[in-house]
Amino acid sequence: MISRDPKWWSRLLAIGLMAAAGSAGAQLLDYIEANSDQGVTEYRLQFSIPIFYIKHFPPEQGKRVKIFLQATGPGASEQLDNVEYLSVPTPANAPPMTVGYTTVRDCFAATNPICLDIEFSKPVRYRIRPGADGRSLLFTVLPNTEPADKPKKK
Repeated sequence: MISRDPKWWSRLLAIGLMAAAGSAGAQLLDYIEANSDQGVTEYRLQFSIPIFYIKHFPPEQGKRVKIFLQATGPGASEQLDNVEYLSVPTPANAPPMTVGYTTVRDCFAATNPICLDIEFSKPVRYRIRPGADGRSLLFTVLPNTEPADKPKKK
């Protein structure tokens, strides 16, 4: 019997894409870790090689976030032309999130580009900063400050 649950299909697609990406080369994004405290959730995206943060948009909030990085150090050029998706642990108070990346050379005009696409189930406020180790990116989801039952404009 085939499940009609959309989450089941999403998981199946993610597993298939991860398997296909794994055969194309070494895994660039090692893992994603999530910690939540008092409505703030911090995701740590850990990479297998050194990275350099370039920019992201939109700047502070949105449902979809595009992040541009550059692979640096030994082995950076060996990771090119790869697409990968990872499952993301989602704390109870955080909206579901998916992460995909590509290292295809035309995703950004930089040497050894890494283009991350992060999508949430609803718009969120966030901050992004490179990790102190040079191999991670910290993505902090901030609490929603708008009232839940905000009156609609006519």
